[in-house]
Amino acid sequence: MCMMEESLKEVTGMVLDEVAKLGTEDKKQFMESPYKIVEEDYDYLRRLRKRVDRVGMELPRIEIRFQNLSVKGEAYVGSRALPTLLNTTLNAVEVIP
Repeated sequence: MCMMEESLKEVTGMVLDEVAKLGTEDKKQFMESPYKIVEEDYDYLRRLRKRVDRVGMELPRIEIRFQNLSVKGEAYVGSRALPTLLNTTLNAVEVIP
């Protein structure tokens, strides 16, 4: 089992084969559930950032450089053309065999 499959099973209790068998509405509902967690995390990070700014604390920074890096990608058109988190996730779920 790959790391993505392990994470999926840990968060949802489902494996990829089970997700692939879901109907369209169930897939949509399945994909929307993690966004609630992301919104809560975003609110926490925003409050933390305001607090750090208020006290004038400087956060450490890291610079990462890559050499000989190549990237390949696919492009979608139509209603899924915008690279939103929801569109990307729905596209990934549809590719699952």
